[in-house]
Amino acid sequence: MDTSFPHVIREEFQYRDTLLVDVGGELKRHPRASTSELKPLLDGTATKDQVAHWYEAQLIHYGLQRSKDKNTAKLRLSQALSQKKLVVPSHIGDMEAQMRKEYASNVRRAKSAAAKAATTDESASIGSKAKSAKRKADDGDAAHPQKRTKITVKVDGVELEIDRSVDAAVEPAARAKAVKAVSKAQSTPKPKATRKSSALDKPTPASVSAFSATPASTTKQTLTTEKPSKVKKETKPKPEPKVKPEPKIKPGPKVKPEPSFSPPSPSVRNITGVYNISCPDLEDQAPECADTFRLFLCVEKTDNRPDLIWGSFDLAWKSGILRLDDQYYGPDQPLRFHWRARDSETGTVDFRRVCEGEIEFKGTAEVAGTFTNLFPETVEFSGRRRAGPLWSGQTARQYEEEWERIAREGYARR
Repeated sequence: MDTSFPHVIREEFQYRDTLLVDVGGELKRHPRASTSELKPLLDGTATKDQVAHWYEAQLIHYGLQRSKDKNTAKLRLSQALSQKKLVVPSHIGDMEAQMRKEYASNVRRAKSAAAKAATTDESASIGSKAKSAKRKADDGDAAHPQKRTKITVKVDGVELEIDRSVDAAVEPAARAKAVKAVSKAQSTPKPKATRKSSALDKPTPASVSAFSATPASTTKQTLTTEKPSKVKKETKPKPEPKVKPEPKIKPGPKVKPEPSFSPPSPSVRNITGVYNISCPDLEDQAPECADTFRLFLCVEKTDNRPDLIWGSFDLAWKSGILRLDDQYYGPDQPLRFHWRARDSETGTVDFRRVCEGEIEFKGTAEVAGTFTNLFPETVEFSGRRRAGPLWSGQTARQYEEEWERIAREGYARR
C-alpha cells in the first residue's frame, strides 16, 4: 500500500488503494473480506482465527450492527451469510466509488506538483549556468587574453581608423563586419577637388607601415552567405506486420458452483442458539448495557461419553464460558452449570469451584436461571431464543479452548 499520497477519510472508513475500516489505530485497519474468506472462519475449519476487531470491521463493511465481542460479531456474520444477506449496502458501495475517484485525483495532483518542482529546479540550474558564462565573457577569461588592435586605413585620401578589442580567436562574424565597413567606404564616391599636390600627399613611412599592418585578408575577403542545409526527408515508418489472430480456445468443462454455506446441524435437543436475556438487578446498575445481555448455547454430541452443553454469556462488565455437566431430560427441569469469567473493568479472571449456577429450559425457546458468585449477590435471568438458524457462533471445541484459556491466565497471574 502506497502511503506517500494523501488518503481519503469518511468517518471510520479510509481509502488508500483499497477501502479500510479503522476501529482503533494503525494496527486495527482492515479491508473487507470476501464470503469465501469468511466461511472457514465462521464454521471453525480455518487453521487460525482472526482477532475480535477484525470481525468488528467486517460488520461495518457489510452494514451490520457492530460489536466488539468476537462471538457476537461471528454470529451476526454467520446469520447474514446463511440467509444470503451478506452483501455490501448500496450507500457503502457509492461512498467507496467516490473515495476511489478522490484518491486518484489526489495521486495525480501530487505527481503533477512533484514534476513541476523538478522542472523549476532544472530551469534555475540552467539559468545560473548561463549567468556564470556571461559574467566570464564580460570579465574576460585568463585562458584567452584579449588583444587591442588599432588599424588605420587610407583609401582615396580618406583615413579610416578601426579600433578592435577582440579575443585572440576572432569570430568570423566580427571579421565580416569589419570587411563590410571597409567595402562601404571604398564604394562611396568623393567629389573631385582641384588643388595642388603637396608634400603631405606623398606617402609617409608611418602611413605605409600602418597600411601594411592591415591584414590582406580583411581587404579582399567577401561576405558569403551560408546556404541552408537540405532537410532530409522523413522516412515513413514501415507498416507493422499483421498479427495472426489467436486460435479460439474451446470452453472447458463447466465448474460446479461452490456448495452453499450452512451452519452445523442443530442438536436434537433443540436448545442450541442465541438468547436475548434480561437481568433486573443488573439493569438497575448498568442501564446502558441492558440491551446487550446475551446467552449462547451449543450442544456437543459425542458417541463415547455423555453429551455436554457449552455456552457463553455477556452480562454488563462480565463475560465468560459456562458448561452443563448434568444430563438433559426435558423441559421445566433445572440443570446445574459451572462458569468461568473475565472482568472487563479490572482485567481479572474467576474460575473457582464456587462459580456455579442453575438453568431451566421452558418449552423450546425460553430459558431462566441464576448465576451464583458472579456478582456480590445472586443474579436471576430469563430470556428467549432468537429466530433464525440454530447456531451459537462457535463450535463446542472453541468453547472448550476458551474454558481452558481462562484457567491458564488465572494460574499465570498467581
